[in-house]
Amino acid sequence: MSAVLTPSQLETFRRKGFLTLRGLFGEEEVAGWSRECKRLLGLGLAHKDNIRTRPFFVTETFWLVDRLDPVLDISDLFRALARDERVAGPPRDLLGDEALLFKDRLIYKMVGMPGYPLHQDYSWWQEFPRDLINVAVAIDPADSENGALELFPGYHDRLLSAPGEMRHMNEEEARQVDPDSGELMATEPGDVIIFDCMTPHRSGPNISNRMRRQLYLTYSAAGHGDLYQRQLELMKEGRSSWKLTDERKARVFFR
Repeated sequence: MSAVLTPSQLETFRRKGFLTLRGLFGEEEVAGWSRECKRLLGLGLAHKDNIRTRPFFVTETFWLVDRLDPVLDISDLFRALARDERVAGPPRDLLGDEALLFKDRLIYKMVGMPGYPLHQDYSWWQEFPRDLINVAVAIDPADSENGALELFPGYHDRLLSAPGEMRHMNEEEARQVDPDSGELMATEPGDVIIFDCMTPHRSGPNISNRMRRQLYLTYSAAGHGDLYQRQLELMKEGRSSWKLTDERKARVFFR
């Protein structure tokens, strides 16, 4: 296939660790994604014990759905989007190889949801190759009020947290990053953000009256083999801290 990214865009990504592509998708396509997001919430999957839905507890009896993780196995529309050349093409150009899906999740960032502290996604993926590429597809507008992603350029050449530990950065590790260098990824529906799995990032709370829905897809180079199922297995194992029996976890994971 022909290249999707220009030499200038490739250089920007190599230098900064991320790249924003504006207006790749039109209003009708975005409207279809919005309807799909509502349909998925209506499937009855949300449950405090369902680790796919990642609830955030406001009180012991009231909670919000943070995300659907994974999501492509229950959505034909988003599964097709993950194969769309506008989404899968840029990772292929960056990897220099066919891009295979590594991970998928739909993040709702509902009103009142907290933000995420500074971290690198690779902290959770250290068993895998370091050249994983994230693609975030904007379904809603994102800004400072509803918790837009903030990316920090130039730190994607190394792991900044302790090797072998799957977590956000602690205060000492975070001091390695210049807090004033962050770039807020204010996006419109149909925009796409591409960032290296080693790029430090964070997001603020959603203090607006709007959701900040984004489909997050991660790709790996085909030369590494198909890593999707192994990633899924490790995610299940990593959530063993949820106080559920193995039988109960098996029952609710794909509920």
